[in-house]
Amino acid sequence: MPYPKISCEEITKRGKELYENKIRLLVEKTENIGKII
Repeated sequence: MPYPKISCEEITKRGKELYENKIRLLVEKTENIGKII
C-alpha cells in the first residue's frame, strides 16, 4: 500500500503542531533546562 505524497510544507506544519500540542509541555520544564532530553 503506497503512502500519500505529503509536501515538505505539510510535514513541517504537522511537526510544529505535534510539538506545540503534545511534546512541549512534557519537555520544556524548569528541571529540564540545560539538559539533553
